Amino acid sequence: MSDRIYYLDEPLSDEDASFVSDQIFGGRSVTQVRIPYVLPVLSEETPIEMHQEHEKLLRKHLRTVGITNDMNKQVVLVAPKDMWWYSVISRAIEAETGSYPWLVQTKSQRDAIKNPGETRILDMEGFFGYKDESTDA
Repeated sequence: MSDRIYYLDEPLSDEDASFVSDQIFGGRSVTQVRIPYVLPVLSEETPIEMHQEHEKLLRKHLRTVGITNDMNKQVVLVAPKDMWWYSVISRAIEAETGSYPWLVQTKSQRDAIKNPGETRILDMEGFFGYKDESTDA
């Protein structure tokens, strides 16, 4: 089974998928999996209870696309264009796999959030302090 990259909006371009494969998976083949979901607009004013409800629904959709096969693995998430969804999706993935995902910010996603630049990979597990120097990716 190949390593999986999850996305909501758009899959990675071939170039970006190759970059992610090389950087995270040592060049192994990857499969991109769309998380089916119709997302409402979230904002600072959206009550936390609504975020929690959407997280529950996203977890159900993640199980539908087979995230249980990635239990105890750190998967890759292509950052959605709407930055309010980062934390909701990351928490849903962590709840299903036991690890926060690698977050890939593409050039178009970075443009959408007004932080232009090339594609980059953020280690959310490390960001939250769940990795130490002896932990492998």
